[in-house]
Amino acid sequence: MSSRQRSSKVKQWKREKLAKRDGGWKCRYCGKALQKSAATLDHIVPLALGGTWRDENLCLACRKCNRMKANQPPHVFHALLVIGLTA
Repeated sequence: MSSRQRSSKVKQWKREKLAKRDGGWKCRYCGKALQKSAATLDHIVPLALGGTWRDENLCLACRKCNRMKANQPPHVFHALLVIGLTA
């Protein structure tokens, strides 16, 4: 098994673990229901800001929210969601 295949299997295992922890397959930010194949892993505190790969710093997100959040701290992204500037 190549390292890329192993990484993909680890990420799928992480996604399933997070879905179980967080009560299902839904985006943490917009609440949209996710298919397993469309769920992305998001770093709550981005790696660029000192975040880690620990489960406590990971959540499921739809691709759109994950792209919009990018390297923003969670409080900034949530504020933008509340006032509607991320649509």
